[in-house]
Amino acid sequence: WTQSGGNTWLAIGLKNSTKIKAVVLKTHYWDRKTIKSAKIWASQDGGTTYVEQGDVSFTDETKTAIVSFKTPININSVKITNFIGYESWIDIHEIQMIGE
Repeated sequence: WTQSGGNTWLAIGLKNSTKIKAVVLKTHYWDRKTIKSAKIWASQDGGTTYVEQGDVSFTDETKTAIVSFKTPININSVKITNFIGYESWIDIHEIQMIGE
């Protein structure tokens, strides 16, 4: 979990570079501890540098937040920042990367 509006970020490193087409975030929805918005970044150098991929937003009913890339990208790390929630806290209990 993370505080909504805090300076928390989450980085997910991959063992090998992989062509990713989506990132899936599953949230704790029964207490409205869901994600309202976040910013997504991607890295091709193991997290030394990140390139902003854009902002995503979701409804308060979103239990599974899916971030799809318009074109699959070859990366080895994803970072999520600027977490904003519908309540004071956001509870992410599962993250999944969808490869091409």
